[in-house]
Amino acid sequence: MPFFSIIVPVYRAEDFLDDCVRSILSQSFSDFELLLVDDGSPDGCGALCDKFAKADRRVRAFHQENRGVSAARNLGLLNATGTYILFVDADDHLVPGALAAIREVQGKIGASDFLYWDFCDALPEGMQEQTDLHPVPFHDIGYLWAVEHSIGFVWNKLFSREMLERHSVRFPVGMPYMEDNLFVLDYCRALLQEDPCARFLHMPLALYVYQHQNANSITQNHGLAYAQRQYNVVPRLIEAAQEFNCPEHQIDQMYAHYLTSVCYGIYLIASSKELSPRQKRADLYRLFHCPEAEQILQYHAQNRFYSVYYLPFRLRSAALVRFWYWAQTERPAFYSAYINVYPRRLLFSKWRTL
Repeated sequence: MPFFSIIVPVYRAEDFLDDCVRSILSQSFSDFELLLVDDGSPDGCGALCDKFAKADRRVRAFHQENRGVSAARNLGLLNATGTYILFVDADDHLVPGALAAIREVQGKIGASDFLYWDFCDALPEGMQEQTDLHPVPFHDIGYLWAVEHSIGFVWNKLFSREMLERHSVRFPVGMPYMEDNLFVLDYCRALLQEDPCARFLHMPLALYVYQHQNANSITQNHGLAYAQRQYNVVPRLIEAAQEFNCPEHQIDQMYAHYLTSVCYGIYLIASSKELSPRQKRADLYRLFHCPEAEQILQYHAQNRFYSVYYLPFRLRSAALVRFWYWAQTERPAFYSAYINVYPRRLLFSKWRTL
């Protein structure tokens, strides 16, 4: 039985898969199996998976009709034999020495410790020094998701296969985006069922290189679909945070990040050169006039909590959302001085802020 089962879902990643696989096979710690799951990719990924499986006995290739990243990962879990599970996306790669670092730390932690590590967008220069692990209670999950942005991924975490099997934790099929979040939440619940003192353990090493290059990858999303998936998933994350007794200010942070993410979808629609004006109006209407939008506004109003996109969202103004998103990304000094200060002090002076 290998120590690690590394599951890689593969879809339209022909230009990236070779680097991904080689970053895994070249690891100094070699007690692992690599499961490449071809999710019906229309390019040459399937043949590449078979090629790697023939060249290295640690690699196994699986093929299925295109059913999405969740089904691909679930197929990997079904066939995994390792003690621990790791996930890698086909357009990303592992830092040299990552598996050895994870293996070393795993031998020092408890069965109910949920280990996660940092990620980066380029290989770190020089050697990273191992530092102390940082325990983080589950009730800080709001901060981890909304501010640190470390909880919503599976590729920077270590999962016990026995725990996953015992509690039937699987990815929700049919959800091509944010499925990681729900999988992580279900794993947290499984740990808490067995140990009320379960916690996160943060290893402050960048062991995973997260790429942003593959426009054809499974997780690329745009406009209406992006915002609607926020509506579908984030309320469940907030419910879980409340279930874990997350403090109020972290719930505020989650709502602020929730609203910002929905407004990003609005920005994509308003900025699109492919959508007709009529389609834009229809898509924007669906996002502004729905129960989830009302719930966001109600939380802000009832809790007298101000976040920067609240006013344009309340006014249902895609033009303001687009302008303020542009200011946030292109003119941060103006954004900070005007958008986040002037409206808050003039119109919402008695409201809580982050």
